[in-house]
Amino acid sequence: RQAMFPAGAHILENPKGTAPGFWLDLDDKVIVVMPGPPREMRPMLHDHVVPLLRERFDLHSVIATRVLRTVGISESELDSRIADLFRTSVNPSIAVLAHINSVDVKLTAKAATREAAHAMIDQLEPEIRRHLGDHIFSSDGASLEEVVGRQLRARAWTLATAESCTGGLVGELLTSIPGSSDYYLGGVVSYADAAKTELLGVPAELLAEHGAVSEETARAMAAGVRSRMRATFGVSVTGIAGPEGGSPAKPVGLVFVALADHRDGVEVKRLRIPGDREAIRHRAAIAALAMVWRATITPDARSFDPASVQTRPQPIAQKET
Repeated sequence: RQAMFPAGAHILENPKGTAPGFWLDLDDKVIVVMPGPPREMRPMLHDHVVPLLRERFDLHSVIATRVLRTVGISESELDSRIADLFRTSVNPSIAVLAHINSVDVKLTAKAATREAAHAMIDQLEPEIRRHLGDHIFSSDGASLEEVVGRQLRARAWTLATAESCTGGLVGELLTSIPGSSDYYLGGVVSYADAAKTELLGVPAELLAEHGAVSEETARAMAAGVRSRMRATFGVSVTGIAGPEGGSPAKPVGLVFVALADHRDGVEVKRLRIPGDREAIRHRAAIAALAMVWRATITPDARSFDPASVQTRPQPIAQKET
């Protein structure tokens, strides 16, 4: 005997196993019992339980969701930009979800059919994009590292990384995506000043004058790793993750992120990142990926021929900017 059931129970057949399920009316409630193994429970849920609950409780509408992921904008700033839409849009509804690596805008619509629900979201999404501009990097659930990988792979571009305070976290995020060797050439974790000089060609004089955490050093690191790896882009991160090591001139949370491109240009951003050590490191890594992403979506980047990248390592420029 496989199982015993309460009196009045309705049996749910289990085509994937031997233990059946059942459902039972109890006052104004429906109690459903299913087998524990997911491979047995899921078919029973989809084939029997969901139709039962829809019929009993008149749940014939369909709910559709879409998540717009943003980068480079705070939760409070995002809230203020879409405040009017947030107040007036009931169906679809809008929810803002803050994460350490992104701030998401979740759109949820309820309609008679899936097509109708998605059509409602399709009408609202352009309004959200109009308010948030190019901070939105994904609408299909993809992470920033996934989107960066797609952009690089589609254009046959390559990337190399030079990291100090993030300790290889940018490279870790990139290599978490299957097939990332198509575009990620590798990275250098140059934590000590000597490593910056020996592995990336950062002049010792530059480090002595400006320090490891400076715009000049970030610039030289990005240019150096791009040249040595022969990559389309080189991105670098240097900063003070704390909790010690800060000063009035260079406090904990000060981070410089730089991106060297195929035109031998280098863009540098100075950031003040709040939080503890791990938050600073993670947000700095995301900021580095965001710089790469923005570089891949600019109009002039789209016309770049990857064959024009230097095929031999070039000496790092030592001029100050």
